[in-house]
Amino acid sequence: MNENADEAIPPTLYRSDLDGMLQLIDECTRRGAFEGHEMSSVGALRDKLSLVIDFYARVPCEEGATNIVTPDAGGPEETSE
Repeated sequence: MNENADEAIPPTLYRSDLDGMLQLIDECTRRGAFEGHEMSSVGALRDKLSLVIDFYARVPCEEGATNIVTPDAGGPEETSE
């Protein structure tokens, strides 16, 4: 880890990373990696991830833009429920 916060590079998350997470959840579920009492929370997380992927798939990319998901890309904001 970088001890100098001024030089820290922000983490990068690509749409393909989100797709990979969704596929991982699906594969783990298929293999029976989750117990019954965990299924509702795993399903809720999967549904939320799917919504984010669908949202960013519809956001038009500017020419030369990367495939990076960022909080300032016009996506849904985190709210406390």
